[in-house]
Amino acid sequence: MATRDQRDLLVTHRTKHFAPRAAERGSTAIIISLLMTVFCASAAFVTDVGHVYDLRAKAQTAADNGVLGGALYYASGRTAVSNQIAAIVRNNLDPDHTDTSWATAWRIGRCADSHRKTFRGVVDGYETDCISFDATGTMRVKVPDRSFRTNFAGVFGHPTMSTTAVAEVQLVETSGRGVLPFVAFINTPSGALFCLRSAANGQASPPCNGGITGNFGPVEIPQWGNPGTNTQGLPCNLNKNTQIAINIAVGIDHVLIPDTGADILDDCSKIPSPNTLNTFEGIAGGLWDGMLAGVTVNNHFYSGRLSALPKQASLTLHQGSSNFQVDNRPLWDYIPTGKGSTVPATCKRETYPYTFVAPAPATANTQLAKCLTAYAAQPVGTYAALFDLDADHDGVEDIVHTGRFGIVPQMVEATFPNGDGWLHIARFRAVFIENLYFQCLGGNVCNTIVRPGERTGTINIPNGSKPLDQVDGFLLPYGALPNDAVYNGVGGLLGPYRPHLTS
Repeated sequence: MATRDQRDLLVTHRTKHFAPRAAERGSTAIIISLLMTVFCASAAFVTDVGHVYDLRAKAQTAADNGVLGGALYYASGRTAVSNQIAAIVRNNLDPDHTDTSWATAWRIGRCADSHRKTFRGVVDGYETDCISFDATGTMRVKVPDRSFRTNFAGVFGHPTMSTTAVAEVQLVETSGRGVLPFVAFINTPSGALFCLRSAANGQASPPCNGGITGNFGPVEIPQWGNPGTNTQGLPCNLNKNTQIAINIAVGIDHVLIPDTGADILDDCSKIPSPNTLNTFEGIAGGLWDGMLAGVTVNNHFYSGRLSALPKQASLTLHQGSSNFQVDNRPLWDYIPTGKGSTVPATCKRETYPYTFVAPAPATANTQLAKCLTAYAAQPVGTYAALFDLDADHDGVEDIVHTGRFGIVPQMVEATFPNGDGWLHIARFRAVFIENLYFQCLGGNVCNTIVRPGERTGTINIPNGSKPLDQVDGFLLPYGALPNDAVYNGVGGLLGPYRPHLTS
């Protein structure tokens, strides 16, 4: 056991070993001070970076909202759309700009976008690279750079930081199959069966017997080249029969708009948002290939419109060595039950047969014509929507999924011009492709007429290279479909297109 003197000596030794010297205490203070400085600077730098990320998120929101909001004004023209986008971006950012400085921020030389689209936007009368458009309905916006002075990041060589954001929107057709290259005229009655396309040789039958119904003036709509429809790489001006066939099969591959005053011709100059369509005489082909057989161009096969999609109640058309399965579901089968007095009595689904066995479908198709006439006779809004059945609960009306459903432009004019000429789009209308007429001989004689739902199994189509002579369809009344299937955008002028944010 240690003596008291030994314990005292041990305590003294330990005290002397652990007691910091004065110099050591000074060094510790310096180190702590330096660490605190680094910590504070780092914290300030992190604050600066966090501020950048916050501004970046706001800029992205502004870009997204700007291009989506601007797309709804697409039919108003590039200048109106550009100014709308600039206003929406500003409202989302609330930047410290005067009206003049904000307009100046978009100008070429102040705002640059190396990935801009073909056509520049126009803000406050000046062109800009930071709002741009292409021919097929894509819009791009880049928010002008926003710079701010940093608090402490300057210590690390960053006295200022800036942020921007980019967004693009693509206008896509609501049914996913494009607008059809057929027209309804301003005097085509709602709910009526009318001619969509007929032969040019005069061998047509009602309702396709006459120049005003399409015998002598189909519309000529070139391909602009759109990856969404696999038409990229195609020559703009193809053989006319092939051009019609592709437009029927995949739909028109670029965005059309109603005529708002100045003619924008739909030709191979590819100026965005054309509203005026050309016509031409004497072209009989394209209908057979576009509707059924399909067409091959540049080693790419475009399936026929009615033979390509998933089909319900399918019907086989046999011709030569070929078989084409087409959707045989009739229009009345897209009306849901339980509508009661909200629709005309002839439109109630419960009054139609639940069988495709003859002669019930033929009777139902006759009743359907009466239904559409009665529906169209009353002011819009009198009745509930008719064709809003969504049996698969995917949020999209079932009728939109069939190749028989389509959108066509309704023209300002009441007839085709004499010879080639131009027609002006007034609005867009929904149609349902009804009857297929094979080998028509003129008058009221066609070798075979195929109506949806009236026959099952296989129908033999007469031999002939391309025997489909004419097609008709119902012009669906206003309100018969939910509006967003046909009338989008401000004032409905965007028609059957909706904006889809792509980046």
